Amino acid sequence: MKTEILNTLEYSKNLIISPDMDGFMTAKLLERFNGSQIVGSYDKNILCLADDIDPSQCLFVDCDMNRQEFVSLGNHMRLLEDNMSVESFNPNVHFGVSTYSDKFPFATAFLISFATEVQTSPADLIRMAFADSTLRNMEKYSNNMRNWSDRMDHPAVRYIMDNSDIAKKMMHKQGLIMLINHLHQNVMARHVT
Repeated sequence: MKTEILNTLEYSKNLIISPDMDGFMTAKLLERFNGSQIVGSYDKNILCLADDIDPSQCLFVDCDMNRQEFVSLGNHMRLLEDNMSVESFNPNVHFGVSTYSDKFPFATAFLISFATEVQTSPADLIRMAFADSTLRNMEKYSNNMRNWSDRMDHPAVRYIMDNSDIAKKMMHKQGLIMLINHLHQNVMARHVT
């Protein structure tokens, strides 16, 4: 699986991401890995691109595309016989998964972290834990998560498997700190003006 992911990543360093935490973290990890840059976003309805960008020359990450001219890397459930580009990668297609309860339960960022082996900070791991409801999946689909973790032995995956309660507590604490900082900045801005 690692080789296939790395092959897909060779397609382009221009990324079109899903506009959510998983898209953001996937892009952040790819920027560290090979200098990739975000040139657009796609939410399955609206495609937003930087000037002079041809989407067929970009890699869609965390956006599974169903057209041959677009190469994508994602984790979402797909029809096994759909029109995905042969250069694309999706773990569910790779392993022939056809049942929702058996689908890849981690965010796309975990595929990138696993394949590229880029360093992840504690803050990265927290963000990845909340991307695509990964922690919630641990509560609802723990057997499936364990099955997939056997296929992807990696520190980011082990973090979820071993520390899901700790990650929730840290995210709550980090969220409170961010809220306090935001409120402090608003109060300071009012005093300046």
